[in-house]
Amino acid sequence: MRNYRQSLNIFIDGGFLEKVFAKLGEPKIDYLRLYSWISRQVMIPRLRTYYYHCLPYQGNPPSQGEKDRFSKKQRFFNKISSLPRSEVRLGSLAFRGRSEEKQPIFEQKKVDVLMALDIARSAFEQRISHIALISSDSDFVPAIQMAKDKGIIVYLLYSHEIKPHHDLVDACDEVIYLTMDDIKEMEL
Repeated sequence: MRNYRQSLNIFIDGGFLEKVFAKLGEPKIDYLRLYSWISRQVMIPRLRTYYYHCLPYQGNPPSQGEKDRFSKKQRFFNKISSLPRSEVRLGSLAFRGRSEEKQPIFEQKKVDVLMALDIARSAFEQRISHIALISSDSDFVPAIQMAKDKGIIVYLLYSHEIKPHHDLVDACDEVIYLTMDDIKEMEL
């Protein structure tokens, strides 16, 4: 018999959420309102939220602009991690060369692995009954399948502005669309 109570963990791919918000005009979001909105949609109380991202690149030595971006992002992550039952998990950013236009190319490292491991851990610890995922990446499909095999209901949240991979949509039990009206409910 499972030993969980009806509860929800939220897993947020911060890079994906930033892209969604960019398409929606960069709204300033109250993240506790976002968490509450998700919990109301699922109709299950939230246990914990995990937010995944990485700090921006800084050269050696960093430019003033890089320092400013880094500091701003660090303050944001500190704000998120100070919210009740909210954790930030950071990966890293790897320099991968330059584009034909001589622009630097960066790749997030460890972020997806951290998120997939936390989803799998949540499933095996059996402390939750539901997961809400904000992402578009099909890399999470095996972890989602593992959670479902353990009896966890998995919700995928996304906006029509950026469609998730069809394999991710197919793997989740339910889909919840995030609209501009929903975003307005969450604004500061």
